[in-house]
Amino acid sequence: DFEVIGGPVEGGNNDEPEGRRTKRRSHATRKVGDGHTHSFQASAHTSLSSHEINMESVSLSAAEKIIDDVCSKSLKFWKDHDIVLKRSQDTGHAVATYFSIELLSPSNDKSDAAHISFYLSYTTWDGRMVYLDRFQPPSIVSGATSEVLEKAMLQTLSLIATGLNCVRVTWRDMTIPSWYTAEAEPHKPETLHGWLTIAMDKEAMVEFAGISDEDKDISSNTSEIIEACILEAQKTRASGGNDISVRPATAADVGSIERFVRKLAVYEKEPEAVHVTKDNYKVDGYPVGLSDGLEFFRCLMLEKSIDGTKEPIGIAMFYLGNQEEFGKLLYLEDLFIEEEHRRGGSGTHVMKILAKCAHALGCNRFLWQALDWNTPALNFYSKIGAKVQNGVITSRYAGEALQSLASSVE
Repeated sequence: DFEVIGGPVEGGNNDEPEGRRTKRRSHATRKVGDGHTHSFQASAHTSLSSHEINMESVSLSAAEKIIDDVCSKSLKFWKDHDIVLKRSQDTGHAVATYFSIELLSPSNDKSDAAHISFYLSYTTWDGRMVYLDRFQPPSIVSGATSEVLEKAMLQTLSLIATGLNCVRVTWRDMTIPSWYTAEAEPHKPETLHGWLTIAMDKEAMVEFAGISDEDKDISSNTSEIIEACILEAQKTRASGGNDISVRPATAADVGSIERFVRKLAVYEKEPEAVHVTKDNYKVDGYPVGLSDGLEFFRCLMLEKSIDGTKEPIGIAMFYLGNQEEFGKLLYLEDLFIEEEHRRGGSGTHVMKILAKCAHALGCNRFLWQALDWNTPALNFYSKIGAKVQNGVITSRYAGEALQSLASSVE
């Protein structure tokens, strides 16, 4: 869930009714300032408290083993239809957390290309998440409808998600299949309303961030590329005499990260909605002692010089993913800046840094989400070359619903 708070992009429109500034709400229909009626549906939180969420880092090899175990044991449905699940050894993607599972069957030749592709991502309020990129079902499965195949696929992902201590399985599509609403609780997918997916393509990144042909990757190391992009942006920023700086957050910053995430939750009138702590951020963002430890997210720390000392004033949390259709992407999960520092273009500065990072890392898209009533933010996004992805609908299994789906697998 993404909310820009800072610079010319305000996190909330103060002209809106108080209740309109909350991300998660019970199902309701409300009138908004433009006179139109919008429908909102609650997004269920996990029932997990912070001490119940896993406190160990995950290595790439451990994640692969969990996926392989799910594939080898397989669901009864796949076995009954003589379909073998196998993790692809070569996804052809440069994102370590992106995986693909082949669906192999004697009745379907190699050209069928049936598979499930997904990547591991993060939500700042709840923690680890599995994001479904694409499901290409087998072309021939006797007696199986698309609904049955989709359910089997989601059950498979639910086992992987719970095995990795993820709290959600999320996906986006252009339609809502009828079985979503017909499914009985607690196995009914949750569909989110009121959120818009915003995308900036490579051309828009170049224009917005002022990227020149001379801007080249100095390294194949993600951290080094991010640091180089920050340094380049800071040089331009410094020439304007601004005393706000940006740097990559470290494990020593997890206390500040938690503080800002909780402030965002308070701002959105859900102070009890954050289920992770600084300890979770530490193991999920800064794995130590693992040569192939997975970084579920990355974070930029905003600082301001106050009485000669640099003090943290905000964060930008993001992660890298991949889409078969568009390629590598950078997804901005949260951007928060303290209220007294939200003027002067700080938010724009951070967005330019992220656009530079996305471009330098070879991403074809820079993505985030915004509430559909946040007109000032949406107008700003349009001005910087980002476009609303009309018709994109977000659905998910979360918390108890995810656990129930996984436990129902035969």
